[in-house]
Amino acid sequence: MAFDFSKLNFFSRLDAKARVVVLLLVVVGIIVLIYVLTIYISGSNNTIGPTRVAAPPSTAVSVPGGKGEAHSQHKQILLHR
Repeated sequence: MAFDFSKLNFFSRLDAKARVVVLLLVVVGIIVLIYVLTIYISGSNNTIGPTRVAAPPSTAVSVPGGKGEAHSQHKQILLHR
């Protein structure tokens, strides 16, 4: 009760030129499919500015006395360890 795959072999009914056209159409179809999937997976094209991963939350506020200097209490904690 095996399925007969010879019925699906439509290449045998085509001449050489038709086979070339079918193969080219298949190759172009695969390229278009890969392109569409790539566009779909990559998301939006807004690459100017910070990415969604690196952007800080909109509610973030700067640290008082920032500029890379450690806060005095932070220095004390580090020194007493």
